Amino acid sequence: MHKRMIELFIVDIFVAIDRINRNLNNITNPEEFESLNENIFDAIMRELEIIGEASKYIIKNEMYVKVSSTDWQKIINFRNIITHEYFGVDLDIAFNVTKNEIPKLEKELLELVLKFKHNPNLILAIQDTIQELSKMKRKFSIEYLVKLEKALKIQDLT
Repeated sequence: MHKRMIELFIVDIFVAIDRINRNLNNITNPEEFESLNENIFDAIMRELEIIGEASKYIIKNEMYVKVSSTDWQKIINFRNIITHEYFGVDLDIAFNVTKNEIPKLEKELLELVLKFKHNPNLILAIQDTIQELSKMKRKFSIEYLVKLEKALKIQDLT
């Protein structure tokens, strides 16, 4: 098995964030969160696991970590709780993470990648992921990544 480049893990996090945001729709309080359709709730929790798992690789990359404001270890710890204590997850905390921490993470991650906008691996990772998602017909995730790629390229021109 070949080693994945770190930028693919970053793109994994962006895709997971997008999926969480789309699944939450207009959920505004913990009660609505708790009463989500079981499949949607499970999908959101799975995306949180993906974010934590990808963070385990990012934290190992000094180039990204030293300029990041994100507490990667906190994200990893939350993933461990979701994964190993699934039925013990505090739903108020999970709601807070999805509604408040995930938007912050998206903003911090975008700031982070903009610091490395000249890194060709970043655009390559986005393009590779778009190609893989196209095979699975994941229209909304593709649209999100196309916007991200354009944003990075526009920033590259300034």
